Amino acid sequence: MPEFPIGYSPFLDANFVRRVRPLAERISAEEDLAIRVRSAPPRDLMQQLLDGSIRACFVESPFEDDAVLSERLFDEPLILALPSGHPLCSKRSIDPRRLSAQRMVWLSRDAAPQYGRYLSEVCERAGFWPQIVEEASTTAECLDLVAERLGVAFVRASSPRVPGVVYRPIDGAAFRTATCVAYRRDLQSKALGRIVALAKSFI
Repeated sequence: MPEFPIGYSPFLDANFVRRVRPLAERISAEEDLAIRVRSAPPRDLMQQLLDGSIRACFVESPFEDDAVLSERLFDEPLILALPSGHPLCSKRSIDPRRLSAQRMVWLSRDAAPQYGRYLSEVCERAGFWPQIVEEASTTAECLDLVAERLGVAFVRASSPRVPGVVYRPIDGAAFRTATCVAYRRDLQSKALGRIVALAKSFI
């Protein structure tokens, strides 16, 4: 049985990720393919796409490469994770301009460079430059660092709720993140078409 490996970023919405494997199993049975699913940092997923180690992947921001096509599946608001007792916890929502003096916990810029650049650009457009004091390799680690009072962090609205962390929406529509499916432009595959269509159908 031919293999069709696909990947996904560990920074995606956990509810979405939980649906990827059943999706793969369904298409595997219908198309007589062995669709293998594995997680890797976005930086590695890009390389695996280019060298053919995977055929498609789900990531949190479009890849910037002419050889890769990224289709946006859906957007999700980013919210601010704060240590309990932080002065901004008294606000029902956060004005981005209040974040200029805040110590930030950031998802690893090495593992997810495009996502980090995107977030930095959003902050700059909002009128401040993030003061990054800690980096985390996963969302769970990021939230643990917030709970330890090392800083505040941008996380997806669907992120798990962690004791010791307070979550607040951010004013305006700029702070959002995407979930995309990416694949090489030269890939023509019926299975890929099914993956893209079904991923869009269960959003």
